[in-house]
Order: sequence, then C-alpha cells, then structure tokens
Amino acid sequence: MQERRINGYRVLIDGEAGAYGVVFPDLPGCTAMGETVDAALANSAAALRDWTAVMKRAGHEIQRPRN
Repeated sequence: MQERRINGYRVLIDGEAGAYGVVFPDLPGCTAMGETVDAALANSAAALRDWTAVMKRAGHEIQRPRN
C-alpha cells in the first residue's frame, strides 16, 4: 500500500497491475480506480472534485485535510 497527498488530502493506493484503487480516508465514499497507479491518481483528483461538489450541493461541510 502506498500513501500520497492530493490537494492536501492523504490518499491510500492499493492494488495490482491493471487494477489500482485510491481512497481518501478523511472523505468517506470518495474513491477512484485506474489501470495504473498514475491513472488511479489522476482519476482520484477528478473524484475529489466531483465528490466535493456533490457534498456542497447537499449542504454538507467538507472536512479540511488533516496533517
């Protein structure tokens, strides 16, 4: 398992060749997939953007990234 940050949020990356998943532990339900680690990370940036937009429209407060 790898750990990185996207827009300040910690992401966890797991998987194997052809199937990688990314999860944002601070943002329940915000996940992404990709065939490579790079694709999964690129998809996670879009997932973060879309997840944040949906949560804001629903009136939810978005948790700030933890250090």
